Amino acid sequence: MRKTLAQVGIGVVAAALVLAVFGVGSWIGNRDVAPAATGAELQVISQANGGLWHSLRRANGAWTAFGNVYGETGNPGTTSLVATTKLGTDLAVVSVVSGRVFVTARHANGFWDGIAKIGECGAVSSVAAAGVGGELHVFAVTDDGTRLSWATRKADLTWSPFVDAFAVAGTPPGEVTDVAATEVGGLLHVAVVADGALHSATRQADGTWSPFAPVPGLTGTADKVSLTDVNGTLTLVATANQGEAIATATKTGATWSAFTAIPTNGVTGAVTSISAASVANALHLVVATETAVLHSTRTGDTWATFGQVGTNQPPGPTLDLGASGV
Repeated sequence: MRKTLAQVGIGVVAAALVLAVFGVGSWIGNRDVAPAATGAELQVISQANGGLWHSLRRANGAWTAFGNVYGETGNPGTTSLVATTKLGTDLAVVSVVSGRVFVTARHANGFWDGIAKIGECGAVSSVAAAGVGGELHVFAVTDDGTRLSWATRKADLTWSPFVDAFAVAGTPPGEVTDVAATEVGGLLHVAVVADGALHSATRQADGTWSPFAPVPGLTGTADKVSLTDVNGTLTLVATANQGEAIATATKTGATWSAFTAIPTNGVTGAVTSISAASVANALHLVVATETAVLHSTRTGDTWATFGQVGTNQPPGPTLDLGASGV
């Protein structure tokens, strides 16, 4: 497939890829990454060794091996960041290569779309994605943490250019180092870490924003943040104190609950990346350390011991990851 694309010329390839992303049909068969199965699945993307690697957890709890995503979608270059989201029945995957933001999708039948560039927004330090009502929203922290670049893929498959979300949602105080996004009840929720504190904002159904406001109660200095919808409840997970602690809180209306600690049984070393996800209305958490990608799930108020994601591990340390229930 890639040989054929090389023969037709760069301009035609770019146009075709834009049409193909989330469009009619898939271009590339998922040979290395396991096909989908019936039932809710947790899908994990690891950014390691400059590439992207995919594993999924079946409804019965069994994991597949990590497979090479770029072997299926085409390789845009050395990748630094990744984010995932559920979009309909697809897994949308957003990645960053030298300030260029790319997107691909894995369909329910296990096939991947060819990768396509969304746009360019300079040096990116964190990226997030959320599917809302058939639209894909992408956020990138840029300009040394002073700008939150935001682009939207509309239902007609066209993209809006990157704009500064802080211009419409307010600017949290301090340098922004991490961003997360999710949909709950048709609303777009965004959270950031700014100077070690958590802030969240909401985009209403009419397109207006409730501006960024502090998320209170986290003990210590926040490092990483992730958002997900668990049975209609906005759920936030954050790491603190250089990855030594993990805690979660939920929001009902305008009120955040108290943070509760997530036990790190089975985790060796500091947590460097996190992604929360909902599968069958249960909260799942995937974390990366310098040596492993690990997973736990909450049943009631009890967290399972963290165990290995995948039947193997990605080729090298996972520097960023995304997890979504699809």
